[in-house]
Amino acid sequence: MSFLLAPRVFPAPDKWLENRNNWRPNSDPMHSTDPTNFTEDLWPASHSPVQYFSVSLHTRLRVSGCELLSDGSIRGSHQDGYDGRDFISFDLESGRLVAADSSAEITRRLWEQDGTVAEYWMNYLKHICPEWLQKYIRYGQKELERKEPPDVHVSGREEHGMLTLSCHAYGFYPNTIAVSWMKGGETLDQETEWGGVVPNSDGTFHTWARIEALPEEREQYRCRVEHPGMPEPGIFTWEPTSGRNLTVVVAVSVIAAILILIVLIGFGIWKLQSGNTRDGGWKGTWIHPAPFWESCATDADPTL
Repeated sequence: MSFLLAPRVFPAPDKWLENRNNWRPNSDPMHSTDPTNFTEDLWPASHSPVQYFSVSLHTRLRVSGCELLSDGSIRGSHQDGYDGRDFISFDLESGRLVAADSSAEITRRLWEQDGTVAEYWMNYLKHICPEWLQKYIRYGQKELERKEPPDVHVSGREEHGMLTLSCHAYGFYPNTIAVSWMKGGETLDQETEWGGVVPNSDGTFHTWARIEALPEEREQYRCRVEHPGMPEPGIFTWEPTSGRNLTVVVAVSVIAAILILIVLIGFGIWKLQSGNTRDGGWKGTWIHPAPFWESCATDADPTL
């Protein structure tokens, strides 16, 4: 994880230069502890304060960062830039300041004579920065460990004598994913067209990969998907539904719907024709139509 502090911009000289405390603002969180922020020598050390501010604007850029490696070791770096170029860096292994060129050498010597600059950056990169990094990792541990595997669908469309195969991956997290088309055991990266990894509204992602093939070679193509949420890479193929199978499915669905409708109608008629007697038995009834201006009435048939 790296920490980037905004460049410092120094304006032309003015009366406020008379008070040095005014031109040493607390512009970053480390100002109170970083010795390069409160040393008597304003860097670049080869200029006096008035000379330093006598030309337009200057910028100071600082980049500091640290990494926690898998073996438990720490890797860190610190660099100071001046007016868009490298100025001084700190080497964590040797614990020494390194000047980028001769103009930075004077400042480097002054900082080494001070004795606290290298000590500060050694402590910051080995202790302070890793502690911050571990704290931020704890804050985001749940999100960092979140893994949702993709839902993969393969489709095909034949047009003008060519078959277009598409492999879609939906709802995966994190966004690191590899989708590729294979023919036999060969990965066809050059022949594959990829879509970008696009976010969904729920925070997951989706993407796709497409390839053109000869219809008669359809069975040779496989879509390979690799994602951190999958225990191992998945291999997916297109299984088209034939016209005959589709007809059978539709016919069965229609027949099932008709049978259900018949059962419901029969049950409704039975309910209308049934009645509950005093002894708990059921007697049938006849439904007699009535004129539209009268209400519908039912009379029990005494013959039943």
